[in-house]
Amino acid sequence: LVDDLRVELDGPEIPILDGSSRPFVDAVLRAGLVDTGAPREYMTLVRPVVISQDEKRIAAYPSREYRVTYGIEFDHPALGYQELSASLWSANSFAEKLAPARTFTFEHEVEKLRSSGLARGGSLDNAVVIGPDGPLNPGLRFPDEFVRHKMLDLTGDLSLLGRPLRAHVVAYRAGHDLHAQLARRIWEAKDAWYLAPWSEELPNLEATAGT
Repeated sequence: LVDDLRVELDGPEIPILDGSSRPFVDAVLRAGLVDTGAPREYMTLVRPVVISQDEKRIAAYPSREYRVTYGIEFDHPALGYQELSASLWSANSFAEKLAPARTFTFEHEVEKLRSSGLARGGSLDNAVVIGPDGPLNPGLRFPDEFVRHKMLDLTGDLSLLGRPLRAHVVAYRAGHDLHAQLARRIWEAKDAWYLAPWSEELPNLEATAGT
C-alpha cells in the first residue's frame, strides 16, 4: 500500500489515459517505493453499514481484510449479470485483479455526449465501447472486465476515507454516487469503526454488539 504520494498536474483534470488505473500503478512502481517505518492504521469496521436505493444496494461488513463482492446487471447481451468476489488487501492484488480493468460505456451514450460537445477526446484507446452486438474494442483484458472496473471505482472512492479499510464491501448495481454515500456514512458512524494496526485481531463482535 502507498500512504504518501505527491502528484503534480499540468492541466484541468486527471488524464484518462487508457481508461484504467494500470498506467498510474506502473508509474508509481517505476518511481520506486520507500518504507518510512511509520505505523499504518487501518479503519477497522465493527458493525455493518448498509445503504439501499430502490434496486441498488451497498454495504460494508466487519472483516479481517479488505474484500469486495460486486454484482452488476445490464439489459445488454454483452454484459448481463456479472459478479466477482475478491480479496484486495495487498497492493499486488489490486495491481493484478483491478488496475488493468478499463472504464466502459455504450456507443449510443458516446454519440449523445458528442452531440452535446462532450467526450470529444473519447476513443477506443481510453474506454471499452459497447455497441449493439458487443464491445467495439478488439478484445477484453478479462472476461469480466466490466465488474472489475466497478470494483476499481469502488476502491478509489473508498480511498477518500483517508485510511485503508478493513471490511467486506458488498455492492449490487451501485456506482460512484452510492460508493461516496457509503464512504460518508462510514466516516460519520464513529461507533462503527476504530483505528488499529494490521497485527491487531478483530474484536469479539458479539461482545461489542452487547456493549
